[in-house]
Amino acid sequence: MSFAIGKRTWMVRPAVLGCILSMCFSACISLQTPTNADLTVLVTAQDFARFIPTHQIDEKHVKANKVQVAGVSVVTYEYQPGEGLYLSAEASVGPHGSGKEHATRSLRGITVAKWWEGKDLEFEEHPIPAGLDGDTRFFVLRSEGKPIGNAYVTHDDRHGMFLLFSGVYFPNGEEFSTFITPKLRALKTAWLGAPDI
Repeated sequence: MSFAIGKRTWMVRPAVLGCILSMCFSACISLQTPTNADLTVLVTAQDFARFIPTHQIDEKHVKANKVQVAGVSVVTYEYQPGEGLYLSAEASVGPHGSGKEHATRSLRGITVAKWWEGKDLEFEEHPIPAGLDGDTRFFVLRSEGKPIGNAYVTHDDRHGMFLLFSGVYFPNGEEFSTFITPKLRALKTAWLGAPDI
């Protein structure tokens, strides 16, 4: 599998994650530290380590939480060292209809990022074969015409996944599908402690 490394360091501002989390926390039931099992459904910085041998993953730059709200468990992960790789990821499990709601919030966050960055950041949508049973969207992030990262949103009735990263990128949906498919399989069988499942 080929993996393209972005030549330019770019920090996508945390507006995307902040927008989504604020919606979750507004009716927050509990905020917990995710277990290692919870994190297996998410893409983390360690999943990129073999592609970026010059970048040492430092766990002190990781922020991970698990939120339970309205019967939905949402696991969030952010890696923001200040340079090189930036990563924001979410996964959720909940009752019927919660997966679509998660995807809607995620796409709203991408809209916020487009507005926040203006012409400096372009989200170029590409087809992608890998996703959950609902809608799936895959984007190549471009700055000054050059690819610098990706964004990905997918859901089915009970599950949702959101992913945004920069500093590295997949040039197309086919290559990204190979990378993300194991996480999708893990999420579809995950419980994450959702009380209504």
